[in-house]
Amino acid sequence: MKKNSFLFLFLAWLTLALFLFVFISRFTYLQGFIWAGWQDFLKTMPQITPLTYLADLFKALVGLSLFTLASLGFGLGILRGLKFQASKVGMGITAFLVGEIAFSILLLTLLSLGELRPLWTNLILLAGLAWGAKPLWRYFRQVSRPTWPNQAVEKSILGLILAIITFSLFYSSARLGYDAAAEYFSHAKIMAQTGQPILLYPSSNFVVSALHPSILFTALIQLFGDQSARMLSWANGLIILLAGLEIGKQVGLSARARLYFLTLMLTSTAFVDLLGDGKVELLSTAPLVAALYWMLINRKTATRGTFLLIGLLLGFAIIARPYNIFLIPFFTILFYSTWAVETIRAQGWQPGARASLSVFWLAPPLLALGLFHLWQNWLWLGSPIAPLTYAQALDSSDWQWQFDPAILNILRLLYPLTVTFFNTPQSLGNITPLFVGFLPFLLSARLRARLELSSELRQILMPALVTLALWLTVFFTVVEIRYIFFLWIIFFLIGARLMETALDGLKKYDQALLRFSFIFLLAFVGLRTLIISLATYSPVDSNGQAHCFGTNFCTFLDPINQTSALGERVFVLNAYRYYLRPDLFACSSQAHEYTLLKLLVAQNSSSFWLELYRQGYSYITYEKNFAEFRIHLNIFPDPSQTPAWLTLETVSMSSDGAQIAYHLQVNNPPIEIKSTCIQNKAGLWEVITK
Repeated sequence: MKKNSFLFLFLAWLTLALFLFVFISRFTYLQGFIWAGWQDFLKTMPQITPLTYLADLFKALVGLSLFTLASLGFGLGILRGLKFQASKVGMGITAFLVGEIAFSILLLTLLSLGELRPLWTNLILLAGLAWGAKPLWRYFRQVSRPTWPNQAVEKSILGLILAIITFSLFYSSARLGYDAAAEYFSHAKIMAQTGQPILLYPSSNFVVSALHPSILFTALIQLFGDQSARMLSWANGLIILLAGLEIGKQVGLSARARLYFLTLMLTSTAFVDLLGDGKVELLSTAPLVAALYWMLINRKTATRGTFLLIGLLLGFAIIARPYNIFLIPFFTILFYSTWAVETIRAQGWQPGARASLSVFWLAPPLLALGLFHLWQNWLWLGSPIAPLTYAQALDSSDWQWQFDPAILNILRLLYPLTVTFFNTPQSLGNITPLFVGFLPFLLSARLRARLELSSELRQILMPALVTLALWLTVFFTVVEIRYIFFLWIIFFLIGARLMETALDGLKKYDQALLRFSFIFLLAFVGLRTLIISLATYSPVDSNGQAHCFGTNFCTFLDPINQTSALGERVFVLNAYRYYLRPDLFACSSQAHEYTLLKLLVAQNSSSFWLELYRQGYSYITYEKNFAEFRIHLNIFPDPSQTPAWLTLETVSMSSDGAQIAYHLQVNNPPIEIKSTCIQNKAGLWEVITK
């Protein structure tokens, strides 16, 4: 009776968790969608021409495939001759990421020193592919076919997993997320269009970190188009899944538990929703997960080459996202401290200490990538330590704008529930409800007795838990799951083992009931992914114009796109500049142009309008929150109080007044225009200053 009561309570909790998750997942802040019923959804369908949709998808996938082959071949060529003890899948994952890192360094160096034309991008990718052609051919000949589950239920689970992976490709033509449209993908786009090292906004002192991965977006945009570039997030998400499976093998998870690991990953909207967006979190997480795979291998057979490889992967993850400079060293030190202690115990003090010193072979690639990053900061921002200087001025108000910081401690204390059910513009999704759904099983002494964790699994669990505790205690970025997704991969491996143990201890009827919950949740996420990707369809047409429907953030730009003359300049104070017409986008305001205007707007509005005209602007696009929080333009001149020679015409305004577009109409201006935007001989738009 006691066991039955516990099982009943567990099923009730799991059912509640599932339905709460379904309820909060009706909307996504990333693509900006909320489910309002089938009638509203079907209204969006006329925007989609099936043949065009599938043709665009196919062309983008071909482009991604060519880039993937180039990265894989280049990586295999670089690693050629190094004898690593890894599976073929593990080597493929590693080679792809090494190729990406090498391409990133080469492309960013070229861009930062002058220009990056499509010809140079093409030559670099072709050279990488040629370099690795022979090892690439050898690799594919040696890769074995995957094994498939035998049981019908497991086949159904795997089929739904593959469906989600397939449907998430459709995100590549969905509406861009806010941050991607504002910075990450827009920076990649402007550099692809112009071939020049251009920054779009002032005070973006972490921008160089994002450039390390996003320069790969630039390359793909130049060669294969925007949609293909957005698929790079999907490719790196796939690498994360494959690396997680390989780690699962290293820590002794069965094939069934690894299937449950995939279930946990692909029912986490914080992961799935990023698979087609232009953010860079998946590109910076992938090398970190691959490094974890090699760290586990290296515990058994520590070699100099493996340490150098781990250092390369960790180093790129660190320079690619600023928060990793805190997370990765702490986790790595904890991991290798326990390894050193075990080595000394096994080999004795002196030989163990000598063997442990080999960990310092992590340092050369870490230092090399660190110096490269400092050099790039100097080139782009004028100071190698600009991000550190900027970071000193940050506080919780820079992140916790969506909810009252006073509840931060409550969110910390309820962390598993927070990241499962608290869907916010900062979290951009949630982890799977299956994780918290199965946690009550740990209350069962009988299950705890049967729950066996391998020594390898315990060796990564302790550093992960301590790192998470430090992150939650010291930092105020509590709900941003994407920042610490590599830790959640470790927790999901534990969760998969727990799920397998729990199911093995139940009767067949109860097992079937629980596995049905997996199928239900996977089916829901698959359907949700399909609906969101279709409802937020935002294609790029044959002229390179990115279209956006159904949200004020970008539809208020439509009148400018439709009526403005070629090469007119737009002073951008909104997030979704990516959806400006290509010439308007290339001619729009750049980071260095904001500095003087921000000073003038606080001093004298007449001088502001004069300088705005002098820089050649014909339009202003204004979004209040973006102007205040991103541009730090807290005061905007009253449009009705302009000089006599200038009139501001409102060309569009959202219903709530949060987004406004103005047209500058002048009559006998007192000065001449200094900056104009023209199309050069190569057909590229560029801003020319007299």
